Amino acid sequence: MKLKFNPFFDAGIANYEQYKQFPFLISSNIKIIKNRISQEIEQIENGYLFSDRLILLGMRGVGKTSTLFFIQDMLKKKNIRTILLSRLPEDAEHFEILAGEEIGVGIFELSKKPVYILIDFPDDINSKSLKNFLNFLWAVITHKNYNKINLIFAMNISHYDKSFMFSEILGKFLTIRLENFNLEETKELIKSRLRLVDCENYFSDEIIQLIYDYSKGIPRNIISACGLLVNLDNGDLSLDLAKKIFQSKYIEQLINDRVEDTNERLLFNRMVNILKEDFNNKSPSQEEYVKKIEEKVGISRVTILKKIDYLERIGVFRISRGGYNRVEKIISIE
Repeated sequence: MKLKFNPFFDAGIANYEQYKQFPFLISSNIKIIKNRISQEIEQIENGYLFSDRLILLGMRGVGKTSTLFFIQDMLKKKNIRTILLSRLPEDAEHFEILAGEEIGVGIFELSKKPVYILIDFPDDINSKSLKNFLNFLWAVITHKNYNKINLIFAMNISHYDKSFMFSEILGKFLTIRLENFNLEETKELIKSRLRLVDCENYFSDEIIQLIYDYSKGIPRNIISACGLLVNLDNGDLSLDLAKKIFQSKYIEQLINDRVEDTNERLLFNRMVNILKEDFNNKSPSQEEYVKKIEEKVGISRVTILKKIDYLERIGVFRISRGGYNRVEKIISIE
């Protein structure tokens, strides 16, 4: 069965227009966020202003950016001013530059009316930028009109943890962790995309289970996996064919979808191949694997450990404990 078009062609939502094109799944934690924002909207409409401080925490691909767009959409429908930034403002002047096309004024002038400032933390943040941002943030929340300024951030857990090296300020925010989807949520996400092409039952339940197992319930990986199957469907997508496609193409597809830099892609694929060819998909210890990469690739141990961590966070590697007294880190591809 061929679809009219591939409804999974876009794995990562990067802007508000993209968000509006595709269905957004209200999972369990999103329901909590939705209720919170709904209550705040009602308070604003009734003239009660209490500044909100909220952080959405989660791994890469779990849907943090899409959730920010969901919040923005809720607020826009009620004509509440929102500003969404994808870079960290380091002072009031920098904030005005980043948001100037939308507002034309600085952050403290915004406080005359309720405003929501949504910030989607970039993946790569240097220490200086983070420290400057935290200092700026303190100036914002101690401003006399702060009760009209609402702050909602989406960030990786590593960013959140790193912030405490410089300031305790993010500890004053409520944190909500976005989790991977369970099987039922995975099924609903897939079917919501398939409704766009009037073919909700395109994947059998067995194939959806396979998609869930490979993607580990990470929303962006679910979309990548589905897109791969649709692209390589020969017109009769069976469970056996889906298994063969995933065994030969899934990891490459995932890396291509998640990594923009060509050299990074080559490095990650080489690291995966070393794990496959030298360790039969499972290294008995992280140390052995690191030494083998050092030997074959010639990059530093620190860099290798960072790359291993990234591959685990995007769902390529699985790291577990084993060996004597279960203290060894075992790296595997499931």
